[in-house]
Amino acid sequence: MDLNINFLKTFYNLSQSGSYTQTAKNLHMTQPGVSQHVKWLEEYFNTSLIEKQGRSFQFTIAGEKVLSYAEDTFSKHQDFLNSFKVDDPYTGSCKIASPGSFGMRMYSFLLKYNKKYPGLAIIYQFTPNKTIEKELLSNEIDMGFMEYRPKNSLLQSKEFTQEKLCLVAPTSLKDISFKGLAHLGFIQHPDGFDQAEQVLSLNYPNEFQGMENITVSGGNNHISRILEPVSLGIGFTVLPEYACLAYPKQNKIQYIPLKKEIVRTIYLVHRKTKLPSRFMALVNAFEQQL
Repeated sequence: MDLNINFLKTFYNLSQSGSYTQTAKNLHMTQPGVSQHVKWLEEYFNTSLIEKQGRSFQFTIAGEKVLSYAEDTFSKHQDFLNSFKVDDPYTGSCKIASPGSFGMRMYSFLLKYNKKYPGLAIIYQFTPNKTIEKELLSNEIDMGFMEYRPKNSLLQSKEFTQEKLCLVAPTSLKDISFKGLAHLGFIQHPDGFDQAEQVLSLNYPNEFQGMENITVSGGNNHISRILEPVSLGIGFTVLPEYACLAYPKQNKIQYIPLKKEIVRTIYLVHRKTKLPSRFMALVNAFEQQL
């Protein structure tokens, strides 16, 4: 004999209401009918599911197991029904991550977008590229913006926008040659070595011998404060242009001219599943204001 889903529904409702009388009202049954459904379940599982204590009752260990099964069954059933509902582009959770500089640009937009569409719950993380890839694969975030195209076959990506890298030094530095920069030291940040390697190897091919040969004179992981030690003359760094232009003390920093500029592509990355429409609506709105 198969398990009767209606009996299970009655049992589940009994746990929710805590009353035979209320369960009967909720399900348009008689109270003896509720008792009969419980009795049939006990016969099916061949064990007692409920212990009565005067006018109240409590579930036995077996009853708790059946209740857990019922909760899981009806929860999955509801999820299945919800999957047929209209995909609302302005409702739901959006977990997004990007490196800091692009994040400053994107997050300013998202705050205005979220205010316009309060049905969205936008959770944004400022995260290094490698961490974004890991969090996409572990389902911790839904969508990311990365400075390189991921190689993992479970992820898909497309070119989204571009951002130039800048070589930045304090205005107090007079010798802006490679030797002068190396003597001053490098201000490190989460993607610093990778970005500096690209700029320095291309623009100083004869002098640059790798970041391991340049002294790190300071650093931090707060995108809005990376240029603070640079402005104080502690070191130089390499940062995406948007982060540089957002720094308020522009008179304290200088941009070293580059013979060969590095323009990095920002990739939109997500798992190889179709994203809900709210993500595409968000991305399209951002692209329109670029």
